[in-house]
Amino acid sequence: VKLPVVPSIAGIHDSGMIYKNALMEQWGITAIVTGLDDDMRLLVTNYTIIIIRNHNSIFIRDIKGYTFNEEVQKGFSLLQSSDKIYFLDIIANGPNNLKYYLSPIKITIK
Repeated sequence: VKLPVVPSIAGIHDSGMIYKNALMEQWGITAIVTGLDDDMRLLVTNYTIIIIRNHNSIFIRDIKGYTFNEEVQKGFSLLQSSDKIYFLDIIANGPNNLKYYLSPIKITIK
């Protein structure tokens, strides 16, 4: 039985707004199992990040792991107000090596 799992960045689960500096302070994407009494998190193993400015992509990377590594931080350094960041193809590993394909997250920079 697969568990209900949602991705999260700074408490944003599907879409939201955040200041650039606040985003740059985040470690990465977490995968939270919902509907349980205790917080349970799964390990995110892969994701794709796309930064869009004025309908044009300015940064696209496939990332292994859950962290906002040095490469992602370089992308974040390009961010300006109203830019949109999409985190797509988020995959997490669950119990018994089940793969969870999580919904995307869209963040707009304040």
